[in-house]
Amino acid sequence: MIERLVEWSLKYKIPILIIFVAVCALGCWALFSLPIDAFPDISPNLVQVFGEVDGMAAEEIEQLVSRPIEVSMMGLPGVKTVRSSSVFGLATVNIYFNDDVDIYLAHELVNQKLSAAEAAMPENLDLHHGIEKGPIISGMGKVLSYYIESDRHTTTELRTFQDWIVKRNLQTVPGVGDVISQGGYVRQYQIRLLPYKLLQYDITIEDVHTAIKTNNQNLGANFIVRGDEEFIVRSLGLIKNLDDIRYIPLRTHNGTPVFVKDVANVEFGKGIRRGFATLNGEKEVAAGNVYKIHKANSFEVINRLKKRIEEINRQLPEGARVVVFYDQSFLVSNTINTIRYALGIGLILVCVVAFVFLGNIRNAFIMVFSLPFSIFITFSVMKYYGMSGDLISFGGIAIALGMIIDATIIMVEKIQAALEKDAGDSSITEVILATAKEIGPPIFFAIVIIIIVFIPIITLQEVEGKMFRPMGITVSVTMLGSLIYALLVAPVLYSILHRGKPRKRAKKGRLTFFHRGYRAILSIFLNKRILVVSLIILGLGTGGWFFTRLGTEFVPILQ
Repeated sequence: MIERLVEWSLKYKIPILIIFVAVCALGCWALFSLPIDAFPDISPNLVQVFGEVDGMAAEEIEQLVSRPIEVSMMGLPGVKTVRSSSVFGLATVNIYFNDDVDIYLAHELVNQKLSAAEAAMPENLDLHHGIEKGPIISGMGKVLSYYIESDRHTTTELRTFQDWIVKRNLQTVPGVGDVISQGGYVRQYQIRLLPYKLLQYDITIEDVHTAIKTNNQNLGANFIVRGDEEFIVRSLGLIKNLDDIRYIPLRTHNGTPVFVKDVANVEFGKGIRRGFATLNGEKEVAAGNVYKIHKANSFEVINRLKKRIEEINRQLPEGARVVVFYDQSFLVSNTINTIRYALGIGLILVCVVAFVFLGNIRNAFIMVFSLPFSIFITFSVMKYYGMSGDLISFGGIAIALGMIIDATIIMVEKIQAALEKDAGDSSITEVILATAKEIGPPIFFAIVIIIIVFIPIITLQEVEGKMFRPMGITVSVTMLGSLIYALLVAPVLYSILHRGKPRKRAKKGRLTFFHRGYRAILSIFLNKRILVVSLIILGLGTGGWFFTRLGTEFVPILQ
């Protein structure tokens, strides 16, 4: 079988070379279009639903809000678990889907059930904003954090800038899933009723609430036709300032209108809050956390956010500015630089070893070309299956870097040795076919064994699978690419670069210093067999003893 593959590749050299160039071009494109992250996203396939009822105790929240939502979501296809958390005034329901369910489909399925869940709740239940579905983000989606500082504005004003200027601008950046505000006080229009005034004018709290609600809206009143023109009629009643609230009529008392200002104090105030944000424990600030959309390119999203923040700083009132204090692009850049450094050093070392120790520059070129071919195949597979470029996936390529060239070295050196030994009437094609028949199966099984070693990593499930499966896949695909290169591309390149009859080199020239040193060490080991076996057993025992005393952590401790 392997001999036939090599024979086919030597017969169709031009198509093989075209495939080689196409794989490199496709892999180069895939590399620059891969989503870049620091680590794999190990968050579960989760959709969150929120229900807020002011002033309601946790027990009532669980019974009247959380439970109807849970029942509605349990029948959805692909749902694995439904869990809820009920606290004072807030219900949070987490719907966990199987990992093979597309996150956008999961959100759509949940969205279709929201109306059914709300219909199962009591009619008089005053949901603050109705039932809300959370954004399409993950637990590891936070890409940037910032705070707003100013020496001329209060914390309430800073929070207002955050909610009405900064947050709304950042939410329009492509790739941003949500912006969460922290710190400061939420500015409110507060109507502080005077009980004795309500009794004096025989007005209830419900009367005030209804009057303000009905007087805070613009209404259309159709249009009036006059000749060839139409005039749109509108009733403008939307509240714009405190005076608009103060002069809302409630009723008449002894022929005199009673306004809101007659029964209440209307002013700006601060909303009740459950936390705050401080800068270095010294002063309070308004802050925000930006989360990206699921599977968005972190590096590109952060670059867009930085440009938008520069624009926002020019729009804010004088003295106020947005300061970024956490930027995931720094971690992403360090990750990419680390892998780039490892791959660069590995490529240089492999090339140096190939050129120096092989003694044939054409053979060295054939071997070195296996590196980009195998790596670019891996990038193409990563792009096709939507994998991100991160420390784990790129690290798998770095691990396989030293093993990529092995199969090609064996193939090329064996072909060279066979040609030198034959140096007769056989053509290069015949020698290559004979060599492939001899060493092709050992090369195939050697690479397959390496791939089999990583199958347990590829088959990991849940969190550990999301973390380490990319490494197993990239190592396996890279090694598979090296096998394809060694069996199909390397023989073709050898037949092209080595034309004519090979000249037989003197055997003395091949017995270098390294060969003599290796033979000397091998001779010692062969003569001291009992000692060698004893050292092996001692090493295994020592390693096993240390292994039993190792600690167990899911990820390394970062300090």
